[in-house]
Amino acid sequence: MADKVPDSSELFTLDERKLRRALERGDAKLGCIDHFTDVEDLAGILQAVQVASLLKAPQGIEIVLYPSGVDERGVAVITVLSLSEPNAHVVVASEPILKLASSETRDQGSDADRIVEVLQSVTELACEGVPLVRELERFRSTDTAVPSVAARLE
Repeated sequence: MADKVPDSSELFTLDERKLRRALERGDAKLGCIDHFTDVEDLAGILQAVQVASLLKAPQGIEIVLYPSGVDERGVAVITVLSLSEPNAHVVVASEPILKLASSETRDQGSDADRIVEVLQSVTELACEGVPLVRELERFRSTDTAVPSVAARLE
């Protein structure tokens, strides 16, 4: 795969300024991110931010968050998923939710600071997976058969 930098339409973009303003005015009722936040909570915040058009996604790609395990609901598996090719998905990180914010923000920041910083981290990590997902989409769209099967059919 070539080390090509994707254009901005191929990246997730978070409008941090508008998000922070909405949080500070109380317009965005997103809850909070603290020691009790689990992946389901974070996924809800992410979805609300997308619905409010504060997070833009590349066409046909989305961020999906999963808990890393039944007993680790505070650890997010961050996945970038193609909507057109179900096999084109990339796990970009598995991180405890609060570790997605700096220690200073975790300990002394406001709810708005934590939400913005965690979503920034999720967005940055997801951007790293976009070129890989696009490559998988291209591979899958031109792959008519599994190579070992194709060789037997010739």
